[in-house]
Amino acid sequence: MTTYTSQPDATDGIDTFMNNIDSDTNYATSTIVVGAAPAGYTGRGLIKFDFTKGTNPIPAYSQILSATLYITPSVDSSGNTRVMSVYRVLRAWTEAGATWNKYDGVNAWGTAGCANTTTDRESTAIGTATILANQTIGVAVPITLTASKVQEWLNGGLTNNGMLLQVATESSDQFRYQSSDTGSETTRPKIIINFIPHTFPKVIEF
Repeated sequence: MTTYTSQPDATDGIDTFMNNIDSDTNYATSTIVVGAAPAGYTGRGLIKFDFTKGTNPIPAYSQILSATLYITPSVDSSGNTRVMSVYRVLRAWTEAGATWNKYDGVNAWGTAGCANTTTDRESTAIGTATILANQTIGVAVPITLTASKVQEWLNGGLTNNGMLLQVATESSDQFRYQSSDTGSETTRPKIIINFIPHTFPKVIEF
């Protein structure tokens, strides 16, 4: 078994968030806001990992055994314990262009906030985590991802457009999470994938 790890910095990291109040504003260099504050400000996060970067890049057609996403809370504005879900995104959003209304600064989501389960994101989550109302700040939250869904990204079964982070209820459950732009390397979003490398048969020359 081999372990792939990616915890990119501001140069290589691809993450942002969008919110329903400042619906045309991009937050590419901000922390990642997920959930709703009491005033109704609702945030949803977007994260994508470039699997060609990181330690031990995964050869095509390797067998994915497990995958875990880690995100680190930085600010607590929550009054409720909620379930956060991670969905595979279907649109080619851009870090510098994504907003609540548009996925690349030009083209609109099928439903604002990456909410259309036919054109924007999948309807079934590939991972969930319970986020406590008083979740510990500065300690990473692990989210186990469905290995077969990560496998599809790597084998080309589904284009890797990254992940949407969304809280189920979106009412008084908002947290900010560190992004790849934070100066604290250990608190940036991270993914760890355990896999069995694909080996190609040797070519015998005569």
